[in-house]
Amino acid sequence: MKRMIINTFLIGTTAVTGSALSSEMQCFVDTLAYDTFTSGGCLSAAPARVTSAVFKVSSNNSISSIIWTGDASGQCATTDMTCSIDIRQYSSKNVGATVLYSDGTWESVPQITAWYEGLD
Repeated sequence: MKRMIINTFLIGTTAVTGSALSSEMQCFVDTLAYDTFTSGGCLSAAPARVTSAVFKVSSNNSISSIIWTGDASGQCATTDMTCSIDIRQYSSKNVGATVLYSDGTWESVPQITAWYEGLD
């Protein structure tokens, strides 16, 4: 009996921790330079007054759809694997997501922030 309880605990713990770390949010602020996605947030500076902050969910699992939250709520379709929103100089955009996987499970991905500074 004791062995069965320990095995059940280990299986349950693996299932919870395995899904908690399967996706992450990445972003870049679009400039004339070569831009790459970074995890945990992004920052850029340019003379343009308005540009785009581009967000994506990176996952090892097969994604069915993404419900974009925060400043991207209602701006990007659930079928979009990346989300591009306008960002003005000296401002920031916070974006998170709820990811729906093809196997019927889902995960909430924490928000990250894109900052855009000016070069006046």
